[in-house]
Order: sequence, then C-alpha cells, then structure tokens
Amino acid sequence: MDGAPGPAGGPARPGRAGPRPPFPRRAPGSRGRFAPEPKLGYVDEPLPPGGALADTALMRRPAAPPREALIVAILVNHPGLAATHQEELAHLDFVGRDTARALAAVVALAGEAETASEMRAALAEAGFADELAALDAQADLAALWTVRPDAAAADAEAALRQAVGLQRRAVALRRELAEAERALGEELTERNQARLAEILAELASLEGTEAAIEGFGLASGRGGESV
Repeated sequence: MDGAPGPAGGPARPGRAGPRPPFPRRAPGSRGRFAPEPKLGYVDEPLPPGGALADTALMRRPAAPPREALIVAILVNHPGLAATHQEELAHLDFVGRDTARALAAVVALAGEAETASEMRAALAEAGFADELAALDAQADLAALWTVRPDAAAADAEAALRQAVGLQRRAVALRRELAEAERALGEELTERNQARLAEILAELASLEGTEAAIEGFGLASGRGGESV
C-alpha cells in the first residue's frame, strides 16, 4: 500500500490512499461514542407526586378538623372573646383554607362588632356570607350550647380555650410527623419507626377528640351537660 511522503529525506509514512471517508452521522436521539452511559436509578424528568410520596405529611394537606369550625363559630357568636384574645388568635395556625380565612376576618373585625348580629353583618359585608352559611349548616355545631349567642361567656371561653389548645397540639404533631417521616426515610431504624408510630397514634387520637368540658353549662344554667 502506498504511503504519504515522510519528512524530507525520510521514508514514506504509511497511510490511506485517496480521500478520508466522511464521518458517520448519528441518528437523532442516539448517543455518541463518548457520551456518558445513563445513570441507573435516575430519571431525566422529576416524577410527579403520587403513590407513597404523596401519602406523606410533607406532600398531603389534611382536611380541616371540626374544631377549626368550632373556634370560628364561637368567635362569631361571641365577638367579645375575639377582642379579648385577638393577639393570641392572630398567631393560631389553621389547616383549612376557608376556616383560616374566616378566622383572619373575625380577628380583623374584633373590637368593631359587639354582638353576634353585628359580627355576622360585618363578615357578610366583607364577603364571607358563604362561610357563614357553611357554619350554620353544620348540625354538630348547632347542637353545641357553647356556640350559641345565648351561652354564658364563661362557658364559651372555656370551650374556646380547650379547642385552641387542641389545635395547637395538632399543628405541633403534624410538624413532628413530617420530621419523623424524613428521619425514617434517611435511616430505617426501629427507633425511627417507633417514633413515627407514636406520633401517628397520638395524632389520630387528637384528631378524633372534640372540645369537651366537664360540667359545661353551669354558668348557663345547664349543669351536668357536657360538650
């Protein structure tokens, strides 16, 4: 085979005769010779939330517990309590979007409305007529004497305090649940599993608890009843 001329005075270098063939083109979507191999266990696009990932405290938004509606209903029918505890209520976390908006409105109107009718009129004027109608449609709330405007202020405040305490504990537990799930995902140990189970059990018990007060109704002349 003929070679290309070498340096001056040197032997010819071996090489190809004729022009170099064109470099082959890659098919669309194919990897080149030096392209990195795909990494196992990875995906090009993020996975949408679903399956086990969606069923975690970090991804799910739980439904609003009944006590959130209870707190709002007590404050609507007893505006004086909203004014008395305005600062505390302003920092209370709610899960439900509608109940959170209603609570914020009630707190903002605290001090401007002295009676239940005045508070309801102010809320309706502010665009919360639908939320008021939803509260009134809840038969469980209507059956609670602490919610009614004619309940003694002491009874209403006692129920409010207990409901607020339960709400704070529930919010704290959900934060602990998120941390426990994260810890378990990072390290699968019996200790992390036990902690997660403990939080879930307490949260389930708490979510099923209604604001109940022993001896409710004494101030309202309804001794011996409980809510």
